[in-house]
Amino acid sequence: MRRGGCANPCTLPQGGPYYGIHDTGEPDEIPAAVVEEIEATYPGYQTIPPELGNEVVPDVDTDGVMMMGEATIYICLFSPK
Repeated sequence: MRRGGCANPCTLPQGGPYYGIHDTGEPDEIPAAVVEEIEATYPGYQTIPPELGNEVVPDVDTDGVMMMGEATIYICLFSPK
């Protein structure tokens, strides 16, 4: 079994510190195990709230993943490119 996804600990200017987990959709992923590991390694971190993660970041080129002015913080953190 894989623990799944990828995690990015970060500090955003609107609070935090936060972390995010990208669920890649693999059937054997266990995101809950990743959460436990992150919270044990980074005490006090919490998941990125949707009101921050879904915020559009203007003037960011995500190399073809999204068009300029459409990328969100989530996309910037978890884009494969």
